[in-house]
Amino acid sequence: MGSQRDLGIAFAVTAAAGLATTLGAALVFFPRFYKPQVLAGCLALAAGVLIYVSFIELFFKSLAEFEVHFNDKEGVDKTAVSAEDYTVPNNAYYATTGMFFFGVAFTWAMDRLIHKAYKRYAARRSAAASMHTVLNGDASQSQQQQQ
Repeated sequence: MGSQRDLGIAFAVTAAAGLATTLGAALVFFPRFYKPQVLAGCLALAAGVLIYVSFIELFFKSLAEFEVHFNDKEGVDKTAVSAEDYTVPNNAYYATTGMFFFGVAFTWAMDRLIHKAYKRYAARRSAAASMHTVLNGDASQSQQQQQ
């Protein structure tokens, strides 16, 4: 009987998500709601929900894979113990959590590196454009003096 209840909850959540998407898309057709702050807030909320769902799904898939790895390494046979007696190895939790935070740190470091490289590139390009202007400006002045 619990599966029927779970099926109803799953269907309700899916239907609510579909309606929320439809309502969110319909907002752009009403000019009074078409404000940059409202649209930015809606996009940020949607992005946050999608990122959360993705992280949670990936976290538990990663946990399952680390669980298999550590069970094989330690020689644990899940089929030999009852579901109530089985516990996920702590190493699986530690590895999953550690890799998650490593990914966060790696992403942060790459973001900083890319911004630093772009600033350096923009500064060189700006300097080259300034030099080009100076050189072309000097050339045009010398042409005017020759005439």
